[in-house]
Amino acid sequence: MKSLAPGVVVLTLLSSLAAARAADMALKAPPAPAPAPTPVAVPDWSGFYLGINGGVLIEDGYGAPLVGGTAGYNLQTGPFVLGAEGDLDAVWPNGGGIGGLGTIRGRIGLPFQWFMPYFTAGYAFSGFSGSGLAIGGGAEFRLTPTLSLKAEYLYADLDGPADIARLGFNWRFNFLAPTLATRD
Repeated sequence: MKSLAPGVVVLTLLSSLAAARAADMALKAPPAPAPAPTPVAVPDWSGFYLGINGGVLIEDGYGAPLVGGTAGYNLQTGPFVLGAEGDLDAVWPNGGGIGGLGTIRGRIGLPFQWFMPYFTAGYAFSGFSGSGLAIGGGAEFRLTPTLSLKAEYLYADLDGPADIARLGFNWRFNFLAPTLATRD
């Protein structure tokens, strides 16, 4: 036992010296701060737009092709886009003559940068089927800062149920709003 005691004492002294020496070591520099985020360009959906569309009107089990134009205005406010839109379409019902179909609607959308799904409701009128409520939804995708592709579905009560499905292009004239905003 007597021969073990000096070894334990020596070992204890050496370990305490190593700990003392480690305390005198230079500290590493703190990590560099993370770089500031770069602003990301996101589209501002505000402004006037004109567009063209084409699709189909289904009424009483019969489909009729339609083609026409759109005009509207959007205002992006916080996370929502509020808008008003009107459109007029020429319709070829049941292979006879040309009729007209139009809507005047409000829109509310939730933009995700270049993509915006929306809900729409308003009034539909037709030169051959009466007029009534129009309600539906759609989505718009910005192809460029000024050009978007739109797909929408509307249910309209035109003296009976009618389904309207359309594809279209909208061209934005952002007189009062920047084409792109930046977000940090």
